[in-house]
Amino acid sequence: MTAPLQLRTFGDFLLERVHEDGTTETVYRAGKLLALLLHLTIRGETPQRRAELADLFWGDEALDRARASLRQAIASLHRLLGESALIATRETVQLAPGVVVTDRERFTDAVRRRDVDAVLTLYRGSFLAMEPRVGVEFERWVDAERRRLRRSYLLVMEGAVSEAMQAGEVTRATELARGVRAAEPEEADGVRLLFDALGAGGRKSDARRVIEAFADQIGQTEEALPAELVQRLERVREEWEPAVGDAERQLDAAAIGGLGAELVGRDAILVELIAAAEQARLGTPRSIVLVGVSGSGKSRVLDEFDARLRLRGARTVRARFLPAMRAVPFAGLAELVRALAVLPGALGVSAATAATVVEFLPELRSEFPAAEVPALGEVDRTRRRQEALLDLIAAVAERRAISVLVDDAQYVDAQTLAVLRAIPRLREVRLLFVLAAWTPLLDGTDGVEVIDLPSLPATSIHAMLERLAQWTGAAWEDPFLDQLTATTRGLPQSVLQIVRVLVSDGVLRTEGGTWSTEDPERLLTRVSEGPSLAIDLGALTDTSRLLLRLLSVWGRPFPDLALREIARGLSVVATDEACDLALEGLESRGLVAARAGVWALAHDSVAAAVRASDTPSDREVVRGATVRWWITQSSVDLPALEHLTLLCAEADDLPLAQVTVSTLTRNPRWRRVQRLSAARLANRLAIAAGRPEWEGALYTSMGWIARRSRGELAWYSAVASLGVSVLLAALVMFWPRLRVEVEPLGEAHMWQRIGSLQVQPRVGIYDGFGRRLRIAGRVRATGVAGTRLVGDTILDLSDGRAQFQKLALTELVPDTRLGGSVPVPQRIRFHGSGLILGTSSVVHGMVGPLLAGMRIIRASINGEVLDSTLVARVPVGTPLQVELTFSYTTPNTTANYVVGAGPTWLDPKASVIRISGLPRPVIDAWQTVEFDIPASSRPGHHHVLVLFRAEDSVEHLFSATNWAAGLPVWGDGNDLASSLSESEIQVLRRDGVFKYDRYLMRRYDTQQAQGSLGGLRLERWIPSETTEATPIMGTAIEIDFFIRDR
Repeated sequence: MTAPLQLRTFGDFLLERVHEDGTTETVYRAGKLLALLLHLTIRGETPQRRAELADLFWGDEALDRARASLRQAIASLHRLLGESALIATRETVQLAPGVVVTDRERFTDAVRRRDVDAVLTLYRGSFLAMEPRVGVEFERWVDAERRRLRRSYLLVMEGAVSEAMQAGEVTRATELARGVRAAEPEEADGVRLLFDALGAGGRKSDARRVIEAFADQIGQTEEALPAELVQRLERVREEWEPAVGDAERQLDAAAIGGLGAELVGRDAILVELIAAAEQARLGTPRSIVLVGVSGSGKSRVLDEFDARLRLRGARTVRARFLPAMRAVPFAGLAELVRALAVLPGALGVSAATAATVVEFLPELRSEFPAAEVPALGEVDRTRRRQEALLDLIAAVAERRAISVLVDDAQYVDAQTLAVLRAIPRLREVRLLFVLAAWTPLLDGTDGVEVIDLPSLPATSIHAMLERLAQWTGAAWEDPFLDQLTATTRGLPQSVLQIVRVLVSDGVLRTEGGTWSTEDPERLLTRVSEGPSLAIDLGALTDTSRLLLRLLSVWGRPFPDLALREIARGLSVVATDEACDLALEGLESRGLVAARAGVWALAHDSVAAAVRASDTPSDREVVRGATVRWWITQSSVDLPALEHLTLLCAEADDLPLAQVTVSTLTRNPRWRRVQRLSAARLANRLAIAAGRPEWEGALYTSMGWIARRSRGELAWYSAVASLGVSVLLAALVMFWPRLRVEVEPLGEAHMWQRIGSLQVQPRVGIYDGFGRRLRIAGRVRATGVAGTRLVGDTILDLSDGRAQFQKLALTELVPDTRLGGSVPVPQRIRFHGSGLILGTSSVVHGMVGPLLAGMRIIRASINGEVLDSTLVARVPVGTPLQVELTFSYTTPNTTANYVVGAGPTWLDPKASVIRISGLPRPVIDAWQTVEFDIPASSRPGHHHVLVLFRAEDSVEHLFSATNWAAGLPVWGDGNDLASSLSESEIQVLRRDGVFKYDRYLMRRYDTQQAQGSLGGLRLERWIPSETTEATPIMGTAIEIDFFIRDR
């Protein structure tokens, strides 16, 4: 039994077959054919007019072409679904019931039944997400149907999530919400449902990160978050009452540190920053330096401030300086310029600024295509770049305020710092410029305000931890908080790290939503251990220390996949399971943070501790493994390549830097996307690494092709193509060719017109102009005794010479199993000038035991498909429009095969129809033809004969005249369409073959003529005429003409 077909419309658009074991097989993918099938499926049992379908799906084409495309599509559906799947007439098309089931129908039924699991399973994406390009009307219907189905889906799932939360089934609610989020990633409804489900489970930080990720997703379009999500994100900062019971409440480790931590004790600073942003929006520029020691929460304040600005639709530019950038001139300035150059308004800079920016960062040439790069001296470079930065900021902030936030500014290089000192001098620019650093870098610069970030008192630490669990007023709490404040000096980062370690070790616990400890004295002792408790690398596993070393050496956010693969390459114990446990433990201790699929060290203090505990050799091994992994990737962008070069410079490893640059720049994908010249790229990488002396070595390592410009490569390619063309032309014209001329010695098979002939070879060498060359070597036909050269398909036969389409040297070897002999192909060899040529194996004129034949696959008359009896009833006077699909086999390579039709109610001489001429040889090929036959003027039973044979024309076939007799002869008593008896027609319809004794044939008789040619004995067979019975292939279609009852 054939497995049922299912049309999938949600997500991928495809037709698949569902097998009994539950597996699916893709039958056809998206296209107009499936769009037509979907339309017929939706219309159900209502016949669809062909004209309307052609206009709907091929309305942009001419009428005749549209109808032809529709007929072709219907024929394809017949082959795809089966002959009985479509009910087709000349005017309408209809899909038979139950042939195809769509997931749209099943989804609609599941929505009606409120079957949540079925709805979740079936809705795998938007309706016709891979919509084929059909036409305006179809696309308009798809848009409306997509909106309707999405509303139904969201209505069911929102109700299911709400019911699960009310029943306390938080896990079930979260799973359903994640399904909605995955099915509709561009919609805010899934984000809202997932936020509510996570919040109901007390996972505030996870809920917050869901909205933040969505904000990043739509941030590229500068589109503000929907109001409902903004309200939820604001509410998450307040106390959340979880829906789960106290026994189920557990500490959410991710909420204790990093971005997920509640901001406590910094309200006044945030208010001041927001007020400064408002002043900048109104036209008063502000420049602020946020000063605090490491761990005081500068990055956390900037995170919160940045998030609040973005939620209100403000524009922000965020940059972070890395420790390695301190030694690279203008490295910090490059980060700022790259971020500002892609903002709206950047193209409004002056021509001088555009030229300076392109000179500084050549990859921005696509952003400023009209810039002319000037030649700058070292004296003017800093001044011009300073002026360019000010002009760029003014252009970006001309119509809309912008906030530039720079984190870890203590790592700024001296050249960038000199440029940044000019920013506070800007006037009448809507700009807020904030630097976060350990010290007041711009102190003494006019217009710069300094905001100190003080340590948190014990009351603020009390409030911060109370956001995670309630205090009970136990006697141990105040001494614990005082000791914690003294040990950490009120630094939020240290507080969170120590609390995480205490919770992880079980010394401090949360039970029933409150803080508790079984041993207060031990708790105080552990807290007094100080920073060693917060970052105790010795207690970590080998995999954890390896991951920390990788993050420390890389120095920037590390993709999860890269981190795991490099770790596996360095240690056999660093399996995926081990990495999962290690990262989970490191995150719970506050040592690493994860966001958007990347990992990073949680704080500079962690990086410093890792560097202090590592040996130089350990870091060297990790650095080499990291660089080698990156250069094996298929695509690495320019900033990543700069960072890799910087890593090599930190280790003073020029050979590794050369290997890195050489490997990546030789990658064709890199060359396709990279617009920098080799010289500029080498200069850029040397500057990024802080090693100007490396520029020449890096340039040399790029290889010859990478050092060439696109114009040079195009010129070299053109020259090479011209050279190859000239060489090929010379080979074609002057290379000697082996020509074998043969003379027939006799026919191998007398009964066959053109068969395998024994031939005498004559060998000559000719050049490309047809001039005969002197044979410079020995020419011979290689083979043992009994070898002969045989040919197939004579193209010309004159003057005793035969020209063959194919030649092959064969040796007849006895067949020990079946008897007789078997031809074994040999080769023709020319020993001279190193030339060895051979012909392909011969295909004889008659292909073995194959017999010619034809059978009717499908027939329709006037749009009505005939059954196996091939009988049609037609009113008198109605012309016949016949459509036939038949298969045929034509084994002989030289014969001319024809198919013809002839009605028995008309004069055969004037009414026979040539249906088709068939290619040969071919086995079981299919062909569909259409032809018209005039109507009968009298009622009764008549026949349409469809005949098939190797013959010169249809007229020869129906007049029973063989080609050898000349022109067709009619009226001699053996015309097939008029002389066949009813019994012969019935045999013809039953068997498809009958012997017709009066069919004139010609065969080759055995008379011989002998002579000589070129000193060789020549035998030719002389044909003579005779007659014999021969089979004709055919079928009779019975036509019952009746008088219509008026």
